[in-house]
Amino acid sequence: MQKHPRQMQTRHFIPAVFVTVLSVGLLTAPFVRAGLYLLGVTAGSYLLANIAASVDVARGTGLGLLLLLPVVFTLLHMSYGIGFVAGLFKFRRLWRQAEGTMPPGAGSERIQEIE
Repeated sequence: MQKHPRQMQTRHFIPAVFVTVLSVGLLTAPFVRAGLYLLGVTAGSYLLANIAASVDVARGTGLGLLLLLPVVFTLLHMSYGIGFVAGLFKFRRLWRQAEGTMPPGAGSERIQEIE
């Protein structure tokens, strides 16, 4: 996202939003009934979509993967979402840089030849 922000599409933000909504639901559920509903609707919707996608993929690759695919999809989405949110916090100081400049360490350094 830092190097090529124009390549980002809506689908790239979905796992981060998913992780954020789950986190808000988990943190508020013990105190507010709305947090419990948020958590239930989010987790339930994801579970149904995950099972549907797993069945669809397993049909084409073999039903032996059906039990493994929901776990793999969950790990993939959670790790992507957590990494995305963590990256937003880690690199927040770079957001104010002028557009078109590269942050240090992102390939903007000049490679010097060894003489």
